[in-house]
Amino acid sequence: MKKIIAFEIIIISALCCSFISCKKDYPSDIPDWLKKEIREYKRNNEYNPPYNSLTIEEWQFNGQTVYNFYNYELIVYDNTGNFICNNLPGDLYCRCGDTSYEIKSPEWKRVRLIWAASDHH
Repeated sequence: MKKIIAFEIIIISALCCSFISCKKDYPSDIPDWLKKEIREYKRNNEYNPPYNSLTIEEWQFNGQTVYNFYNYELIVYDNTGNFICNNLPGDLYCRCGDTSYEIKSPEWKRVRLIWAASDHH
């Protein structure tokens, strides 16, 4: 009887550990397209150290939620994953065709860090 109880405890412990290890390293309330981007980035850059410095932040810009991807450059997407603009290091404006958005303007408000590659090595 004691062997059966010990075996059951081991099985239950193993199951609990497997559920805990499935926890995602990004918020669960982000859009599905963004979850997919993070998973693909992790899969494609796991063993590529010079390129694994991506940081993703959630911002408010003119009343809408946007996601800023920082790597070598800044790339901004809207809540549905559509490209808004990009910016190279040292440039004060995020550009999309003929439209420019000043990065330091009051319309940009940081909400939270979504995911950072450098935190997961």
